[in-house]
Amino acid sequence: MRPCAHRRRQAGRSLRDEIDELTVKINPVVIGSGIPIFDSPYAPQRYTVVSGTVFESGVTVMTYARWD
Repeated sequence: MRPCAHRRRQAGRSLRDEIDELTVKINPVVIGSGIPIFDSPYAPQRYTVVSGTVFESGVTVMTYARWD
């Protein structure tokens, strides 16, 4: 495993409960398998859509807020 990927997973694991809002950028292209952000046991968290924009290129930007 690459050192930067390991640090990224550790940061994601320690900050997961602190996330109140997510901004997700979706590109309609698959490039590779990617690197998981959270390397911890599965514990679903619910979010609700705050806003979303679809651009002419097909890129979509969605913002979600934690559902409390």
